[in-house]
Amino acid sequence: MINSYRIRLYLLACVIFGGFALLLFRLWDLQINRQDDFVAKLPITGRAYQRIPAPRGRLLDRNGVPLADNKASLEVGLNLAEVENYWKEENARKPPSEREEVPKLIWNPRKDPDTDILKILNQILFPKLDALSLYLEPGEKMKEDIRIWYRENRGIIPYPYQKSLDRGNSADFRRFAAYAEYSNELPGISLRDRSSRVYPLKALGPHWLGYVKSAGRERPPEDDRPVHGGLREGQDPPEWNFFENDDTGAAGVEKSLDHDLRGTPGQREFLKNEHGRLADEIVQNRIDPIPGDDIYLTIDARIQIIAEMALREAITQKGPVGIGRGAVTVIDPNTGEILAMASVPSFDPNVFVPFVKQEDWNALRDDPTVPMVSRSLNAFPPGSTFKLITGIAASIAGTANKSYNCSGTVSFGGRPFACWTVKQHVSPHGTLSMADALKHSCNCYFYQCGNAAGIDDIERVAKKFGIGSKLGIELDYPVYDFMPGPAWWAQLNRGPWTSAKTANVSIGQGEVLATPLEMAMVAGAVANSGKSYYPTLVHHHVKHGRSRNGELTETRTDFQPKLKADFLDMGEHSAKAKDMAVIRDGMWRVVNDASGSTGKSAKSPYGIAGKTGTAQKWREIKEFDKNGKQISTKTVGDNHTWFVAFAPYDNPKVAVCILIANGKSGGGTAAPIAKRVIERTLGLEDGKYTQPIFPIEPAKGNFDFVETVTFPEAGPAPASGQDEDTSETEDNGDEPVIVKPAVPDQVSEPRIEEPTDAGAAAHEPDVRKRDFQKQSRSH
Repeated sequence: MINSYRIRLYLLACVIFGGFALLLFRLWDLQINRQDDFVAKLPITGRAYQRIPAPRGRLLDRNGVPLADNKASLEVGLNLAEVENYWKEENARKPPSEREEVPKLIWNPRKDPDTDILKILNQILFPKLDALSLYLEPGEKMKEDIRIWYRENRGIIPYPYQKSLDRGNSADFRRFAAYAEYSNELPGISLRDRSSRVYPLKALGPHWLGYVKSAGRERPPEDDRPVHGGLREGQDPPEWNFFENDDTGAAGVEKSLDHDLRGTPGQREFLKNEHGRLADEIVQNRIDPIPGDDIYLTIDARIQIIAEMALREAITQKGPVGIGRGAVTVIDPNTGEILAMASVPSFDPNVFVPFVKQEDWNALRDDPTVPMVSRSLNAFPPGSTFKLITGIAASIAGTANKSYNCSGTVSFGGRPFACWTVKQHVSPHGTLSMADALKHSCNCYFYQCGNAAGIDDIERVAKKFGIGSKLGIELDYPVYDFMPGPAWWAQLNRGPWTSAKTANVSIGQGEVLATPLEMAMVAGAVANSGKSYYPTLVHHHVKHGRSRNGELTETRTDFQPKLKADFLDMGEHSAKAKDMAVIRDGMWRVVNDASGSTGKSAKSPYGIAGKTGTAQKWREIKEFDKNGKQISTKTVGDNHTWFVAFAPYDNPKVAVCILIANGKSGGGTAAPIAKRVIERTLGLEDGKYTQPIFPIEPAKGNFDFVETVTFPEAGPAPASGQDEDTSETEDNGDEPVIVKPAVPDQVSEPRIEEPTDAGAAAHEPDVRKRDFQKQSRSH
């Protein structure tokens, strides 16, 4: 009897377990095995795609020090559909007599009624935020954005109510923490981290580093489309239904390398129901974004700081006030790598992220010293530093071994051309060779040397360094340099090219315009016995990808220097090795000869060889009455002093170019800066100097006259010889060259923060205005 009950119990248990197993199998078959079949039977009208921006690649120095990085910022989102549903639930709880109709609004061009989401927000959410002091009163533009967002996105993608709250800012973090604390009581509020750009070293090289504009509502480019696996042949890929753009490079390498820094966006794919609303996400079709390239620049942050601080810490006749307008460029002459490019005045690129405040933009735009112009890449008359180019041209022409007499003046075309000795009332130089002519910076020698070589060879050599031709650097920066020649002169229909014009060009005056970077390359070619490389800011990329199993991968590119010109191997236009050695010797004498050396302020145990220069310039000053009306314009002197150099002499490792605006002489103002930069740069290698890396503040500009430059560690400036190049070059042209720094186009379109409405909080979402005044190009 007991056994029969046991058998029945066992049979019942088997039936129960079998039933459960059958049920589980059926559930698995319906929900997993046949999921795609049932998804295909949903009453859908199509699919929708959301674009997920990729993390922007980093910019690092050659040793891996971050120059442009990403930081997690905080964002408060607003799920508009969730707010609407909350309102409907609250409305349904009311007695029937108190229930309201869903508020409607006709606001769009189609004139069809839509839910008045702003009225719902004013009833449900905004009073709660106001009570917590978290309310951000929307302006008209923000109201329109909310309505558009509600119509397009509904509840899938939250509206960015407050963006770019900084974790490191105590006020921002407290604000975000308050949202988090009361999030359960605030319908529709969502919180998330978001990546934003940061420049950790502040005003370190902002002119070449650049900055980004925050992502706007502009649609991605045509070739940026969702990935869709079910396309038929010839069928166009779909467009993004919901998208968030990447931040965009607006200047410097951030702009020129923007395509590499952006990376590959990810995507989410959603189904739409018969009403056109989003039904569900197809999770297995989600694609994660791939970060942009990490780009290692040739810049050494330590050398960049050395260059920046040399300009800021210079002691002039007014005391430790620094240089008001100037540039330092440091290159490796053996590869063309740019190790540092400093320019003052400067700015902090962080003010442009996520968008620049109107008052900050006005201050930068209206500053007469033009802090957003890179003086390393802006062009000026190079003065006597150009004599190095004339010397190379003479070698190509076969006339570099000739000596010429300096009697104080020399005539071309019936016009006298004076040496600087006439203006300084000292004895003329007499008969000179190339090396001594460089040492004394004799104008009369190079007037004759240039005409013997001919303008064609001078122009040919200059263009090999990028003067008047494409420089080849990885920057989308308009360089307004210029190399005059017979072809250009003929286009002006001003008669034949003359020996007088060649004489003026030979000493770097007249229409010649060159950048400090180009003149640093000239010094590098002399240091390197005639080899000149393309200047480069990019050392290598670290490219990111994704393996088949979904893991991120990295691929590193190789750095290869590119030879631009070997002046000893240019066929019939080749220079001679012995002449290049003479030019190198002349640069050595400029600094190291005991008598009459114009560059003795750069004398150093590291064996510096250099060339001074002073180019005549003028600057326009506009005067206005009390009503702001211009009443006059006057022209004042604004000579620019130069010093190009390389070191060590026997084994060159660095070449530099220093430019000082409104200076007295290249030897007294630019040479001491070159000495400090070279000694500290080479000291990094041999362990005699250590440079900490730290953020630096923007340098302020001024128009002060710079008579001399010293540094605390150097003591008083050495006495200048009689050849000090206070006025070593005379502009023999008909018109003075006015200093008008060219403002590159890419600095004129930042995203400017729109002022908040009355009573609005200090932080607002990404509301931008696109119409603004162009930056002046008059100074």
